[in-house]
Amino acid sequence: MSKLSQLKAKPKEFTIGGEVFNIKPLTAKNLDTFVRLSSTDLKIRSVAMADVLKETLKASEEGCTDEEIDNLPVDIVSEFLDAILEVNGQNVKSENQEALEKLKSNAKSAE
Repeated sequence: MSKLSQLKAKPKEFTIGGEVFNIKPLTAKNLDTFVRLSSTDLKIRSVAMADVLKETLKASEEGCTDEEIDNLPVDIVSEFLDAILEVNGQNVKSENQEALEKLKSNAKSAE
């Protein structure tokens, strides 16, 4: 094995919704999904946020299902996304705030 195998990002502990989660950083195989977060197209960015959320939670929380992730409340999704961006060394909360606000608005209007 090469030296690259020694370069592993470390998970970081976050408390979300009163529960403790060890959020694992994304890897090179997730790069395409992560890059879409910077799209100027709100729909592309929203889909990318959902993909990043699923990819990260499935890597971080053994046994979690698509259904569990799909049924998370939007405010909890927002907390997870903030944690995911932080653990990946990104500070794009403000760039994604518009998409998050739209998701929250859509969720409230669906109630």
